[in-house]
Amino acid sequence: MTTSVNLLFNGSAYNCQPEETVLDALLRQQVPVPYLCKKQTCFKCMMRSLNNTPPIRSQRELKEALQLQNYFLACACYPVRHMEIALLDDIQASQMTARVREKNSLHANVTELVLECETPLAYYGGQTLLLLNGRHLGRKLAIASPSSASLRRRLEVHVERIDNDGFSKWVFESLAVNDTVYLSNIRGELLYQPGQPEQSLLLVSWGSNLAAMLGLLQDAFENAHTGPVVLLQGVTEPGQLYLQAELQGISGHFPNFRYIPCIELGPVPKGGLQSTVDKAVAQFLPNLTGWKIFICGNQVQASTVQRQAYLAKAAMKNIHIEVVSI
Repeated sequence: MTTSVNLLFNGSAYNCQPEETVLDALLRQQVPVPYLCKKQTCFKCMMRSLNNTPPIRSQRELKEALQLQNYFLACACYPVRHMEIALLDDIQASQMTARVREKNSLHANVTELVLECETPLAYYGGQTLLLLNGRHLGRKLAIASPSSASLRRRLEVHVERIDNDGFSKWVFESLAVNDTVYLSNIRGELLYQPGQPEQSLLLVSWGSNLAAMLGLLQDAFENAHTGPVVLLQGVTEPGQLYLQAELQGISGHFPNFRYIPCIELGPVPKGGLQSTVDKAVAQFLPNLTGWKIFICGNQVQASTVQRQAYLAKAAMKNIHIEVVSI
């Protein structure tokens, strides 16, 4: 950088001098921002550019999914143009309103909500958000709609009914079409990244976390993905499956897609396996070299499949996880 640039942060402009990092510029002007090592190892100073792509050097240590969303490390960012920036915590804390446009039953215990956002909302299919009602009762949910739907200010989520859970009780019994809800904390590394259409993809989810895989799938096929795509959906018993016919229909339309429900107990539907997901990976996908893996489940489920994928020679940088409590 040969001339100074401006950093727009929290509504104020700060000067960044030539050969000065974003972090040093903010600290020099007594702006309180988190940092620790200044060596690109702790990631405490990670920020997001809101108006353009950050310099490559400032993203080098981040996963591809974070790079795609314009995250960067302030301690390594020497800006070459004016930047509008935000801290990760500030992005997560921002709250938007949306209206319920559709409420569809996908299963006795799973409801689909189609939401229309009041303002434009950037997201990728497969990421997660926090959905809240007016009493700040909420849950982290995966986005089932493709990224292209964000241009229409629409998104879809799936809500599973859980015993003794106030949020799902409110969704199933009280929430109505045209009601207002609140969205925040849109994030996550479960997102399709164009540029490698021939790469093999493994998608793994349990229960209503299938929503994340639907968002990823739609993004992959909207970008003309040609490599193999395998979706494993884990359930305890076959009665917990939903959208099974639709997913089998996708298999018929896209020959590179395979849907495999994994049933732990009870009869197995056509094309399914009586197995846990990790055992299915070990048995049928023993070599995941070069594959990209997306996992959405609770901590135990995600960790178990992550370990199996690693044992099957998947590179850790290619294993993307979103932990959801369901």
